[in-house]
Amino acid sequence: MVIYRMTQAVPVEAPAPETPADPEPETPSTPMTPETPSTPAAGTLTNGKPITEANVTEILNQLKSQHPAGTSFVNGYAGLNSGRNPNANCIRQITNQYWCSPPDTDKRVSTTIGCGGWAAFVADEIFGQTGVTWKKTTTSNLRPGDLMIRIDNNGYLEHVSICVGPVDGYETNIRVYVASASNGGNGYGIDWPRAVTNFSNGSIDCYTAYPD
Repeated sequence: MVIYRMTQAVPVEAPAPETPADPEPETPSTPMTPETPSTPAAGTLTNGKPITEANVTEILNQLKSQHPAGTSFVNGYAGLNSGRNPNANCIRQITNQYWCSPPDTDKRVSTTIGCGGWAAFVADEIFGQTGVTWKKTTTSNLRPGDLMIRIDNNGYLEHVSICVGPVDGYETNIRVYVASASNGGNGYGIDWPRAVTNFSNGSIDCYTAYPD
């Protein structure tokens, strides 16, 4: 006798899926407005990068794009950036040591107008307004962003400028850019760059903010 045993599968009801809880809404982040810090961290530029020739040149090229050759500088430092305090710029500590050439023998170099104002503005844009340590250097060691102060034979300051490099020939072909008085005396214009030559009639005091 053959006996067949039949089993019937009993269906098992699948458990009902749980309803997920509503996620908590995310708190939207507040967008940050990028701005140039007035006091960079030690050893860095205003863009947060280390103080190197390449990074200084990057900022110089940006300034050249924003203020091309021939741009009027008649309003001086305040005309370029009214949000800055010209009394706190980083080269004032140096330029206050010098007296202007005749007929302004009773005045120190300005850091708000003219060549001094333009140099102050550019130095602030590169290194920040405060916390900058300037050290004396030589013309043979000039690098982009270094400060150049021309002294006449009588010891008066004639000109303030910022080196943009490269430096070729040292005493005969130092390339800088400056704010120069116009021939008519009605204002100032920015040069990019201008070769400074014939230093035999005076001397050049050079300063650097590079850490090494």
